[in-house]
This record gives sequence, structure tokens and C-alpha cells, in this order.
Amino acid sequence: MEMKRRHFLSGIGGSLIVPAANAAEPVARNKVNSYKVTLSTHILDMVSGKPAPNVKVNLYQETTLLFEGQTNQDGRCVILPRHQEKLAAGYYQLAFYVVEYFKRQHYAVTDPAFLNIVRIDFGIAENPASDHYHVPLLLSPYGFSTYKGS
Repeated sequence: MEMKRRHFLSGIGGSLIVPAANAAEPVARNKVNSYKVTLSTHILDMVSGKPAPNVKVNLYQETTLLFEGQTNQDGRCVILPRHQEKLAAGYYQLAFYVVEYFKRQHYAVTDPAFLNIVRIDFGIAENPASDHYHVPLLLSPYGFSTYKGS
């Protein structure tokens, strides 16, 4: 069976190999359904072991900016339901503008910095197990990690 590689986990450097029969189908983009979810994130600074406050966070769907905000003093950002909206199934991107945070912390970073904007591409399933997605960012000046939280 022919296989095709799709890259959509760029935040963690992964890819998904899918059968060619599915690869020929267009990627589902926000199909209308009754399943919609809310979204939140937080940033943990792995150098200090503390939350990362005042970091700019944007949410995109393709090239459309859906949300612009920043983390609070606890490093958290409740993206939705801030505007009492919910996200339908589809692919999204969180962008964390981290270089200014590193500079405020007086971390030794290269010029230009190794990490400037951390982007996490993620998908929301058609029939999610939960009506809330939490996408945290574990961060240092030279690396990051994420996972699907609760």
C-alpha cells in the first residue's frame, strides 16, 4: 500500500504517515458538527521552574488570527471561552512570542536567539473525549516541549 507523509506536528518535530487512500482526501478543516471545545494554555519556564508571565500568545487557524493575548502572572492564558466562542474540529496553531520573555529574565541567549517564536500546530478531533483542550508549553531558551493536557 502506498504511503504519504503529512507534516502537521511541527512543534514537536513529528509527522504522520497515512495510507494513500486517505492521503488523497483533503485535510478536514473545521467541519460543522455539534462537537466544539474551549482552549487554554500555560507556560512553565524550565530554567527557573516557575510560570512564565506576560508572554504574547496568538491562536491561528491557517492564516487567520483568532486570538491575541498574553499569559497572566501564573503563566496561564485562557484563550477560549474569553469571547464565549468554541473551536470546531480542525487544525490550529498557537504562537508563543518567547524571545522578549528570555530577555526580561536576563537569560544568556544568542543573537539572534535560538527560539524567537514557538509554534505548536495541533488538531481538534471531530468527537473529542473532552470539551476542553489544554496545550501547555514547557520552555527554556534552547528547547521546548508540549503535550495534550486536561
